Amino acid sequence: MTHSFITECIVLKSKSYKEADKIFTLFTKSEGKINAIAKGVKKPISRKAGSLDVFDYSRVALSEWKDFFIITQAEIINPFSELKNDLVNQGFLYLIGETLDKLLPYREEYAGLFVKMPAKLEELSKCGKKQEVLIETLIMMLLEMGYWSANFPRDLEYIKGYIESLTDNKLGSANLIDKITKIGVRPHFTHFRL
Repeated sequence: MTHSFITECIVLKSKSYKEADKIFTLFTKSEGKINAIAKGVKKPISRKAGSLDVFDYSRVALSEWKDFFIITQAEIINPFSELKNDLVNQGFLYLIGETLDKLLPYREEYAGLFVKMPAKLEELSKCGKKQEVLIETLIMMLLEMGYWSANFPRDLEYIKGYIESLTDNKLGSANLIDKITKIGVRPHFTHFRL
């Protein structure tokens, strides 16, 4: 028996599946972190494609069949375009996404964390002190998931190392941020400074 419902989500990652399909990892309001397939999403005429980019905040209609989810419709709420148009901001987004993907258990609801994420991403896109907001966002995420203590230092390098120790894996996004900041890549249309 299938169960259908509509929920809000943040797209954490995607990977190709078969010729025209993709599997998405979504952080949803009602189900927590799930994997869902969008059939035909890679076809040029797909209506879902523009609402399922990584780090889009979207509303999706899902059908659950056994332990599997199928995305039947998708509507974008906020694409966070201003964050995606800057290489450093993209590195920050990938650090946030990788942290959520690695630390959130599958199908465990974190509604409190979910509700705070769009506002934090909006704040990250609008403020001038992006690294401070990134640190605040990571700490808020870790607090909501039960991994943070007020005694820990509020230092980005410490936080990245701490997340790596929790997952027993290196963070690929943290290495990306380090490389970007070392070579000083800045698109011509931004005034962002670390």
